[in-house]
Amino acid sequence: MDRMKITPTHLALIIVLSLGVFLTGIPSALSGDPYSGSYCAENNKVFWFIQTSDVHIGARGDQDSGNLEWLVTTAKDVIRPSFIVVSGDLTDSTNGNFLGYPDGPHQEEWNLYRSILSGRVDSNSYYDLPGNHDHYNDGDFSYYLANSIQGSASGSTQVSWTRPFDFGNTILWGLTRPTTPDLPSVSFGPMETTQGWMQVNWLLFRMSWVLTKTRT
Repeated sequence: MDRMKITPTHLALIIVLSLGVFLTGIPSALSGDPYSGSYCAENNKVFWFIQTSDVHIGARGDQDSGNLEWLVTTAKDVIRPSFIVVSGDLTDSTNGNFLGYPDGPHQEEWNLYRSILSGRVDSNSYYDLPGNHDHYNDGDFSYYLANSIQGSASGSTQVSWTRPFDFGNTILWGLTRPTTPDLPSVSFGPMETTQGWMQVNWLLFRMSWVLTKTRT
């Protein structure tokens, strides 16, 4: 393979580019303070949030509960997010059984889930959506609606919220589609398609409602 020759012009260009990266690439952001970040000329329109999923409370071992506790303590205290989103599989639905087979739902898992969150987050700062593990053998999401932060607060598996900032309002939507065709208790085929369209219609309705409220 021929070796590329570096001419004086190439060398000068490399030095200029390296200097530019050095001068502009030094980060100055501090966790929890977006106003100190050097992201662009207008860095006063930045906010922090945390998104995670698959906490699987009830899986074998204690890593599941340890991860969730870390999220709502250390991570929350360091990042200081405007809100936290957990997008599915809040529980494992196995209650730690040896085969890891989802034979739930298990109220014990939900009790542990709520005990970790108690006093640390609420429905205005923590948005938990159901996943397929929260749907096993619970076609109407009764356990999610009774035990999750958002399910018990809103009575719905979908959620929307607004965050007002000095630079304007940010509108967010959380949709869930926890279909699992390998288990009979979860919808599939035509029902899966119907569920998807229902969620699209819900989203369009919410967007229309928000836009109407914004203009009036």
